[in-house]
Amino acid sequence: DGYNPKTKTWCIDTINTNNGTLDVTIPSDILAGKYILRTEIIALHLAAVKFTGGKDGAEYYSNCAEINISGGGKTVPKGVAIPGVYTVDMPGIVFNTSAPFTSYKIPGPPVYKVGDPSGPVKPNAGAKKPCVKKRRRRQLPQDL
Repeated sequence: DGYNPKTKTWCIDTINTNNGTLDVTIPSDILAGKYILRTEIIALHLAAVKFTGGKDGAEYYSNCAEINISGGGKTVPKGVAIPGVYTVDMPGIVFNTSAPFTSYKIPGPPVYKVGDPSGPVKPNAGAKKPCVKKRRRRQLPQDL
């Protein structure tokens, strides 16, 4: 979820209304196994310009959970390489919330849906790397 033009609300509004939670449905055709589920909030209050070495730009608040999926699915989504998901100038990373708008393009690859093409069967791929970096500096697009 990103921006809902009908209600003029953001996904964060839903999360706040639900006391910090957002329900998601894991596609039913996913192969059983352990996966890393990554969520994030992209703060756009300074995103009117691309990030330029410590000044302005979108802010990223990512989180990961290791989940265990059970069931009879046979598909492993392709996944993405992190870092490398975003660039500093892609739509959705650069976005002016002060200018009039009627939509918002969520940056990054599309979210997997039942029946989408799958990748090689590699459950737990990349699980050895920590998802959330333990540092206090602002996360940059190349870190995500």
